[in-house]
Amino acid sequence: MTSLKNKDNHKIKKVKPIFNGVIFDRESFLLSKIDGLSVANIGCVGTEGNVARFHKEIVSVSKDCIGIDINESIDDIKLNHRSLILEKMDISSCGVSELSKKYDVFLFGEVLEHIGSAKNALDYSHYNLVDKGEIIITVPNAFSFKNMLNNIIFGSEYVRTDHVSWYSYSTIKRLLKMSLFDITEFYFYTNKTTSGIFSFPKNIIKRLLFLIRPNLCEGIIIVAKKSSA
Repeated sequence: MTSLKNKDNHKIKKVKPIFNGVIFDRESFLLSKIDGLSVANIGCVGTEGNVARFHKEIVSVSKDCIGIDINESIDDIKLNHRSLILEKMDISSCGVSELSKKYDVFLFGEVLEHIGSAKNALDYSHYNLVDKGEIIITVPNAFSFKNMLNNIIFGSEYVRTDHVSWYSYSTIKRLLKMSLFDITEFYFYTNKTTSGIFSFPKNIIKRLLFLIRPNLCEGIIIVAKKSSA
């Protein structure tokens, strides 16, 4: 790792991520990590205002699970899904407050990039985790092949309009450190193409490319624990 300095005398580091591998099935990986544990799933409401399909899968494998979301429809959802534990809450703006219990895992699946005050959300998670608890985060990769290709060829940024942040290994490691978390596992992940006549060759090409250059994958997965210090 090489250190440089910019004109404001801040260190600039060339960082090569130390990662555990490429994940080709993000959801199966996440389910395996939370199996049998108590889970707080942040962002449990789907884009159409219903309980996200994946949240139901999380509930099915976890010991117990609370779904937390800021979506206005969550009160109606609670009436139609009385077996689910759901809370309407913005954990990035409610300060450090207690849930009814502490959880083994806080899961942020494709959520952190939507949160303007991400550190506040992580601080809240830290406070409501058991002592040996973990936080699991998946976010789009700022330096994915798709993003770089769009910038090089079209001179445009490929981003959803409801995203407020981009993350890389270095930036999310720094953010987690500020909230007293240490990364224990780091992965790149790619989404399998499931539709279209060229889906099979696309998946073969993606698998070969990302095995050679995993840092170009669509997203990253971080597992972190509470810092000992």
